Amino acid sequence: MKTEDILSIEESAENRMNLVRDRLFWQAWNKSAFLFVTHIKNNPSKQASG
Repeated sequence: MKTEDILSIEESAENRMNLVRDRLFWQAWNKSAFLFVTHIKNNPSKQASG
């Protein structure tokens, strides 16, 4: 997927997290990355115990 396509999807999404697959990994861009980090930061439930 081209960068222009990803950015247009990000601009159209209001409060939705979009993930883009790049071969083996999923990526969150711009607003989606911000929403992801905000969600993880505000909901630190079930942290891994070592």
